[in-house]
Amino acid sequence: MSNLIRRCTLGLTLLAALAALSSPVLAQPPRPVTITQAEDRDGAVTAVLTVLDGAGRLQTGLPPSAFRFWVDGVAVTSTDVRYATDLQAGLSLVLAIDVSGSMAGERLTAAKRAAITLLGTLSPADRVSLLVFNQAVAYFVDYTGDHAAVQASVNSLGAQGNTSLYRAAIAAVDKALAGPLPRRAVVLLTDGENIEPGGTVTRGDALERARQTGVPVYAVGLGSEADQQFLDELAAVTRGAARNTPQPSGLDALYRSLAEELRGQYLTRVVPAPVAPAPAHVLRVRVATTAGEFEDQISFAGASLTLIATPTPTPSPSPSPVATATALPVATPAPQVTAVPEPVAVVESAAGRGWWFAALGALGLAAAVMLTWWGWRRQGARPPAVATLEGTALPPVPLARRGATPAAAPARLEVVAGPATGTMLHVGDEPVTVGTDDRCSLVLPAEGLQLERRYARLWRRDGRYMLHRLEPDRTGAGEAPPAQWLVLEDHDEFSIGPHRLAFRLLEPEPSLRR
Repeated sequence: MSNLIRRCTLGLTLLAALAALSSPVLAQPPRPVTITQAEDRDGAVTAVLTVLDGAGRLQTGLPPSAFRFWVDGVAVTSTDVRYATDLQAGLSLVLAIDVSGSMAGERLTAAKRAAITLLGTLSPADRVSLLVFNQAVAYFVDYTGDHAAVQASVNSLGAQGNTSLYRAAIAAVDKALAGPLPRRAVVLLTDGENIEPGGTVTRGDALERARQTGVPVYAVGLGSEADQQFLDELAAVTRGAARNTPQPSGLDALYRSLAEELRGQYLTRVVPAPVAPAPAHVLRVRVATTAGEFEDQISFAGASLTLIATPTPTPSPSPSPVATATALPVATPAPQVTAVPEPVAVVESAAGRGWWFAALGALGLAAAVMLTWWGWRRQGARPPAVATLEGTALPPVPLARRGATPAAAPARLEVVAGPATGTMLHVGDEPVTVGTDDRCSLVLPAEGLQLERRYARLWRRDGRYMLHRLEPDRTGAGEAPPAQWLVLEDHDEFSIGPHRLAFRLLEPEPSLRR
């Protein structure tokens, strides 16, 4: 009987475990109240709030009496709450768009349409700055209320080059931080990962700088190649939101939802009582919604807040003078006589020291000049953090030399010369990579190749096969740099080190023929 009981117990335990494993993992529901931004200025704290109802929809039109605030645990009585549609609650928006080569065609067209949709939802009080990036980062339009001018600049964009995603993220949040209005946001779109050969900005640098600014980033990933993990982290550290759409056609609806979220925010301003000195301070808010009361809190610097006056210590009374007996006369010691060197010797010693000091000063000056010159050399060799190209569109992606290849035709990449001759790779809708890295789709021998581990990427986009060179420019003086983007057609060939690769179109499958 005991064995039967143990077996039944074990069976029930296994069934429970299997049920737990097979149960779907429920996503965390959105927070009913979120402070997306908080900063202090002139003794007041400005905060931006997003409030949801019981169904997860934006809770709009709440009265100021529904909000209660505390700073460092002390209730605040002086408060001002405005809804985002109020002209006094304008938005400083940075619209950041990826214009690298992979965005060419349908993706860039959809990105332009979505950006213009977002611009059409803004109020006259909102100010917009347009930032575009490929291997460079450029502010095409500085902050302006002329939204039609921003739309015209969006329509002029072309696509070409690599993707400096990390530098673009830093530039976008810095630009938003310098916005003319206290409510700020960044909407950033990319379809790829950071590809910047020789770049000095790391993933950690971008996330840390974004966290420091406190500007919410609404990060949008387009397609499966977008670095969605970085976008998720970027949104999380800035209290923004991350979105992804697999197809360009989904961008318009996605940007409409972001516009609705920005219009559904509350701008609050509170003036707290004097606070105690501290490295950081905490703002806590409680909101009475239709689904109940909910709260959130956030830390902020508080450098401009009024501090509690520190009482000045009362000086202790001076001791009363003590009567003393008449002092006895003290014998004055005889003065000691110190031998003074001859004046001539003093002059010679000072002159010697002055010569050494002059020599050391000259050496120090020379070293400072050399260090300054070396610093200029090093600084000049680095890529600029932000290139100012206001009012100029990036060059468009090169067009095909002949007619576009059929959209449904499969293709093959074949090594026709070099150590890896005979190696072939099928090319379809999914991107493939070529290089010396073991993770590449087509791995080339590394011997004798001075290449990046991932040299090139090839995929089909909008009826064309596109080749993207990923390596930095290593051409010598007087040589033309290799094209970063090529549109391949049947029987085209290109070289990678000692290898020559041929591109071949194959016959489409019978079901795909017209």
